[in-house]
Amino acid sequence: MQLVRSIALSGIVTVWAAWLCATPLVGQDGTSSTSRFLAALTYRAGSFICHQQTTRSFHVGGSPLPVCARCIGLYGGAAAGAWAAVAWMLASRRTRLPRISIPLSSVRLSLLVASLPTVITWAAEQLAHWPGTNAARSVSALPLGAAVAALVVLWAGGAAVDDTPRASEVH
Repeated sequence: MQLVRSIALSGIVTVWAAWLCATPLVGQDGTSSTSRFLAALTYRAGSFICHQQTTRSFHVGGSPLPVCARCIGLYGGAAAGAWAAVAWMLASRRTRLPRISIPLSSVRLSLLVASLPTVITWAAEQLAHWPGTNAARSVSALPLGAAVAALVVLWAGGAAVDDTPRASEVH
């Protein structure tokens, strides 16, 4: 059941990322009123989670995506990370490994390392006035999206986060 939950969650993340990329085409003239409504709803939802600056967004069919390039990188990374977690869960089942347990220190370190490319590009834009590109923003966000989604999918699949401090020679 836990594996099914992880696969379903990975599917939802993937469909959302794909939907964001398809929304500009779905909302164009000539599509049904239901399609245009769903596209408008997606753009509205995007406005709650993203600044939606046109110059910082990829365009499909002449229209900007509902979220910026960095957000698309996060969602694309999330889809990849979610499926990587499912693959890890399947591999651990085949090798009959015990339940996946991830030390809390590893969780913290992986999230810190995965966030560095995003933090560096954001800081370069804000502090050094680096103009950046949408491709750079998107690619730099991939690791963070992947790491967060992988951890959520592993947790949904029953993985434990071990927050027990390791014994040391001092204790």
